[in-house]
Amino acid sequence: TSLKAQSVCTIDDAELRYIGNHIAILEDLQDTFTIQQVADMSFNIIDTASILHLGSSSSSFWLKFTIRNELNQATKLSVDQALINYLKLYKQLKNRLFESVELGEHLPFYHRKYPHPVYIFDLNLDKNQTATYYLKVKSDENNTLPVAVSSEIELEKYLSNKDVFMGWFLGVMMVMFLYNFFVFISVRDKSYLYYVIYLATVCITQLSIQGYTFKYIWPNQTDWVQKATIIFACIATFFAIIFVQSFLKLKKQSPR
Repeated sequence: TSLKAQSVCTIDDAELRYIGNHIAILEDLQDTFTIQQVADMSFNIIDTASILHLGSSSSSFWLKFTIRNELNQATKLSVDQALINYLKLYKQLKNRLFESVELGEHLPFYHRKYPHPVYIFDLNLDKNQTATYYLKVKSDENNTLPVAVSSEIELEKYLSNKDVFMGWFLGVMMVMFLYNFFVFISVRDKSYLYYVIYLATVCITQLSIQGYTFKYIWPNQTDWVQKATIIFACIATFFAIIFVQSFLKLKKQSPR
């Protein structure tokens, strides 16, 4: 823990910028704190990289940060980590009042104002206005938190580039899937069938990690989406093992 004062994050250019080094942290072991309690508590101010890494924990975490907007345009807060069960952003108003927005995998996908796998919040800051925010986060899978601020236009560019990259990834995986599927149809070698299933489950796993399966395949299955990534990762690992065994004929080469 550092004794230095928490720094204010100033938005003075439109570029997307990660703000982990401006964030103070409070761990909520029992997930019982209210925003009124948290506002009176001391936070840990840590020396950290721009992207937060909170480790593996079942605790809830409260993140506190103060933002000043010097741009004459709309600004956004984004969290590019799809595998988060619960997020709730509080903006501190006058007289100990707060306005809040709740997101996360526990809610159907189209509950979001912005229909993208990246979590997006409006900062609602006018030019030269400063405000303090509290972000409550709970994740059973991944506590890496790329919290960023940017102008709305720059965020749209970032999201567009991300979608294009994932489109290329899906296209490459589909080509590999179809090629090996047709090889299997031609030669009837089970090794290729195992490899095809492996490719499909790896693809689904990666799309789940990035939140695209939640958006396009099971947007209302909130219980399933919190388990799907682990399940498909396990299936992919299983078929990778039996593919290697079958392709290299390990059972024949290494009999018991």
